[in-house]
Amino acid sequence: MDNYYPNYYDQSQQGRNPPRSGVNPQQLTPVGYQQPVSPKYEFPQQPQQGYQPSQQRGYQQTTYQQGYERVSPPIDHNQLRRQPTNGFGYENIVPNINNFGGEYEHVYDDKYEKRRSARHVELTHGNLVLDCPVPDKVLRNVKYSDSEEFSTMRYTAVTCDPDDFIQNKYLLRPHIYGRKTELMIVMTMYNEDDRLFIKTMSSAIKNVAHLCSRTKSKTWGREGWQKVVVVIVSDGRNKINQRTLNVLGAMGVYQDGIMQDNVDGKPVTAHLFEYTTQLMVDSECNIRGQDKNVPPVQVLFCLKEKNAKKLNSHRWFFNAFAAQLNPNVCVLLDVGTKPSHTSIYHLWKAFDRDPYVGGACGEIKAELGAGWRNLMNPLVASQNFEYKMSNILDKPLESVFGYISVLPGAFSAYRYKALQNTSPGKGPLASYFKGETMHGSGAASAGIFEANMYLAEDRILCFELVAKKYESWKLKYVKSAKAETDVPDTIPEFISQRRRWLNGSFFAAFYSVANFTRIWTSGQPFYRMLMLQVEFIYNAIQLLFNWFALGDNGNSGNLGGAQAVKGKDGKQVFKVEIPTERADINAAYDKITSELKVVVHEERQHRD
Repeated sequence: MDNYYPNYYDQSQQGRNPPRSGVNPQQLTPVGYQQPVSPKYEFPQQPQQGYQPSQQRGYQQTTYQQGYERVSPPIDHNQLRRQPTNGFGYENIVPNINNFGGEYEHVYDDKYEKRRSARHVELTHGNLVLDCPVPDKVLRNVKYSDSEEFSTMRYTAVTCDPDDFIQNKYLLRPHIYGRKTELMIVMTMYNEDDRLFIKTMSSAIKNVAHLCSRTKSKTWGREGWQKVVVVIVSDGRNKINQRTLNVLGAMGVYQDGIMQDNVDGKPVTAHLFEYTTQLMVDSECNIRGQDKNVPPVQVLFCLKEKNAKKLNSHRWFFNAFAAQLNPNVCVLLDVGTKPSHTSIYHLWKAFDRDPYVGGACGEIKAELGAGWRNLMNPLVASQNFEYKMSNILDKPLESVFGYISVLPGAFSAYRYKALQNTSPGKGPLASYFKGETMHGSGAASAGIFEANMYLAEDRILCFELVAKKYESWKLKYVKSAKAETDVPDTIPEFISQRRRWLNGSFFAAFYSVANFTRIWTSGQPFYRMLMLQVEFIYNAIQLLFNWFALGDNGNSGNLGGAQAVKGKDGKQVFKVEIPTERADINAAYDKITSELKVVVHEERQHRD
């Protein structure tokens, strides 16, 4: 990658860039930063028992570690002793506990040292928010390290439903910094291994680098990364792959041992980690930074406490994070999908050129491997043919009419404004998320038709978008936006995927054909209404063909993903252990990076 962007971070621009550490709460406003004002309170001149007053965002701060406080006597630096860290290449300075009466409890294991310590923090609007220093090695091969977003990782323990995220006064870093978000990229994952995650994450970072390299663009340029937020939503804390967590830790986005299971008695529903990373892990598990011209990337990692399916992950994205940052375009990716380094730009450009484009998708190709060796597998070859026919015949034709029957969730984009509901409980997003309760506790009350129809909720979203009342949105196919995805290569994986697709697509197609009259109540131009009527006639003929075709409507059941353990009340529950110890930051970082060097062959598990 060429060095097209020598200055990502212009410190001279106030209001767009975050301040250096040491900012009083009065300086922060919802729209940026103001000049310091006189505080309404005074700090005590002589704190007792090692206590130091709150200095940043309401957290208590000491000289030992920003954002935390240890309840202990003052430490004499002459009493510090060095202890080896069992071969990690550096020494860790820790207090001599023999001189402090056991103020620090140390627990040793085979590889590194862990510490337990009491930390006292103040809740912000009743929410637990911690600014945790990143490991030293994260800041070695990067260009910027002095600002707060580069030197600290922000952890937030969310205790509410995603629909109540803003109401409960949770704030994201881009919102605090007063930045305008043009593009949000969401990556949903379940238990995908590190290989699949690295493939998608590295591609997303390369796309951000391409946006920064477009110096002549009115929207992008050297500081274009400030307008992009990459959101990673993982479905279940006890389901995520450990090596994937190691990759996130190597990038500085994740730290082990700081998550909490409750805040003031309220159970935590999601763990948010925010960090502007300048590191990337390549396919060989090498950590790349300034040597490969990796741009800063604003990353928001949401680790859901329980497994609640992919649709719930999208609800966190749309109703919680996007609702606060209000992006122009939202790009949806599945972990395992690899867009080309310019694909996201081409998708965004389709929205920029035509203000009536409400959704778009690119060309998805099956991953064929080196020398197309994967084509030797008949399952992969047949799916590759299916994708090609869809990209050559179906989607271009539907794009001409302005209505694409399905925008694949693995690689698609939507204009966030177009997705907004017309009234509470009615609109594209409301219809889209209706499927979440359809296969949960409300499955018993749902009819057979609705239960099967919402197995393909992405098709419902496309129809609701085009048929939205008094608005004239259209869907577009972007040939230049290409992405590769891994396809099932075994019979069980293939059947598990297709029995969901077949039932859902058939009933969703029937729903759109049966409700074609809603097009006349939308705000579409008259000529497009006529074109859409022609397309719906074509869809009706195709629906009849699929009904009488062999195998297109097999005896598949309502899956919804049979991964969870049901509790006594019928809801999905997962019992997980909460970490009670926080590893030393630098030792833990060396541990996860060394584990990434060990090649582990894991069996792939595809989500249904």
